[in-house]
Amino acid sequence: MPVLQLIYAKGHQEILNRQSALGSYIHCLCGILEQGGWTVYINAIAYKEIAQMPTRVSVVTPSRYGLGRFVPEFLKDILRDRKLLERNAHVLQECLDIKVKPNLILEFYTYGSSLAQKAAFHFQVPYALVYDAPVLEEYEFFHGKKWFGCDKIDRLQKDAVSNASAIVVYSESMKKYVTQLGAKSDVVRIHQNVDYTRFEFVTPRSHSPQMCIGFVGSFLKWHRVDLLLLAFAKLREEGFSCSLKLVGGGMEFEDIKEIVGTHPYGNFIELCGYLDGKALATAKESMHIGVMPGSNWYGAPNKIFEYGAAGMAVVGPDTPTIRDLFGASKEVMLFKQDDLNSLVDALRVLLKEENTYHKHCVELQHRIQYDYSEEKTKQFYTALFELARK
Repeated sequence: MPVLQLIYAKGHQEILNRQSALGSYIHCLCGILEQGGWTVYINAIAYKEIAQMPTRVSVVTPSRYGLGRFVPEFLKDILRDRKLLERNAHVLQECLDIKVKPNLILEFYTYGSSLAQKAAFHFQVPYALVYDAPVLEEYEFFHGKKWFGCDKIDRLQKDAVSNASAIVVYSESMKKYVTQLGAKSDVVRIHQNVDYTRFEFVTPRSHSPQMCIGFVGSFLKWHRVDLLLLAFAKLREEGFSCSLKLVGGGMEFEDIKEIVGTHPYGNFIELCGYLDGKALATAKESMHIGVMPGSNWYGAPNKIFEYGAAGMAVVGPDTPTIRDLFGASKEVMLFKQDDLNSLVDALRVLLKEENTYHKHCVELQHRIQYDYSEEKTKQFYTALFELARK
């Protein structure tokens, strides 16, 4: 059996973290690839060993206090880069110590990485990339302005994409972005990385005067749970007898908890925290409408797939990636990003119009079942690896 070395700079422990959307997806993908005839290693550890390890939940809750607030931002920037580049050097050495020579390398690209390129040169094999996000833009979203080292980080990612034999992105807009970085257009493929372990295909709920609006995901700034809370207040003011269920944790959880505590309709809001397994499935079965209240221009809309599989009608922002996938509100009701009135308008349609609600539930679930199956993923990566090894 051919050997695939999957490189992920954050390490195999991140693969076991159910709170990490990307780590959890990689775990899922490795199982599919092994079923497809590959022996998979994550860095230098056989996936078969990792699959026997217990998964865990590690929720990021930032401290509001501490010595870090006294450290100048430019110094934090320098120290953060040093730490990440040292980690990458450690991971590279780990990857070179793999027990068998890989036939192909696949890296989920991260900030400051040249891992796949160096490992591929060492083993004299081709490499492919999954390019998940524009790394400098994402860095600045989480950490603020980047003061030093931009040229180096940019050079590393340009080298990585320009020398890759195949690249996976999530949308046409991301394909354009990586080709501008230097990737060859004919090696870039579009695919949605979907975590099937979070799917429960259940019958859509009937339209009801007491509809439940739901959010499931990480509480990050760009996910705009705060905007959803404002929209919910407006809908209740208009007389809709709807409820709101928020499932998840993360960096903004405490801020959202404070808003819910003083919300004029807080008695109709359930803040569940992080759920998984049966508890998560039960929560989703009570929801009629799944909302993705915010995203960024490049993000993969994983929650839309999860909501749709669970039989919900879905409302999401009109970002380039979501528009590429679903067009003008074909299976997903789209609204203008960061626009409260537009979000309220989209939700109002589904709360008022039974036929529109039912049509969206059924058509989205049907598309996910047939267009985004495990078998389709296996076929996609089989073709991708053939392209990379030519």
